[in-house]
Amino acid sequence: MVCCKKCNDVTLISSQDIALSGASGYVINTAGYYKLCEDVNWYPGSTGQTAITIATGNVILDFDNHWLNQLNSASFQALGTCNGVLVNANVNDVTIIANKGGISNIAGWGINFGSSGANSTIRLEGLTVKGCGSNARSGTSGSALYTSVDGGVRLGVFTSSSSNALLVTEVLLRNLRILNSKNIGVSVGLNKDLLMEDCVIDGTTATVEVSSVTGMQIIGPNGETPSISRVANVRINRVMVSNTKCTVLNNTGNIGGVIGG
Repeated sequence: MVCCKKCNDVTLISSQDIALSGASGYVINTAGYYKLCEDVNWYPGSTGQTAITIATGNVILDFDNHWLNQLNSASFQALGTCNGVLVNANVNDVTIIANKGGISNIAGWGINFGSSGANSTIRLEGLTVKGCGSNARSGTSGSALYTSVDGGVRLGVFTSSSSNALLVTEVLLRNLRILNSKNIGVSVGLNKDLLMEDCVIDGTTATVEVSSVTGMQIIGPNGETPSISRVANVRINRVMVSNTKCTVLNNTGNIGGVIGG
């Protein structure tokens, strides 16, 4: 299918647009409204590639009823690090929405915010993210460092010393379905301001050795967990986390439906 490039001030993204792009995929460099006009069967040529990169703020990315699906996910399971949608560091005011569409089978993060810097004013609504994550690991087998490197959705990066430099602020997560992720369903490194409601996180699992498997985790500045009482303005309503499991935990491993809260 060939889509027109612009329609009523909406920039349309086709399968060909993504296929002809390089390692960063289709790069959004200009503020505006972007919309998938067809299902995209993505076939990255090497690990570390991204289908869609959002490199500027004030962007709406609309999947409508279409899917971004990685066709060769099985070939990348030991490597991981692909991204369905990557939002660059310090890019703010980003909305990703769908109407029965979404992202599937990414051998890496389905959606990845803040790989190296903070983001603010984020809205994810109506999306399904399913079958994302990989068997890639960092660290040493049998130790707490033997951790997963990806999963369903990541918003912000937290470490014990990161303060709020890599954390997200002002986040709305509504009507999301995060299904059958590997390792982590939803991970939020939060500075402040989160509203999460009417979401389902189901079937997060791992089938190779790993130190932890988590359906949902929310961690505040300086690694505050499990209590996030000192993180300002967190509201979670009607969120179901279920069927978090692992077949091969290592000797330090744990399974958590929800961490934080």
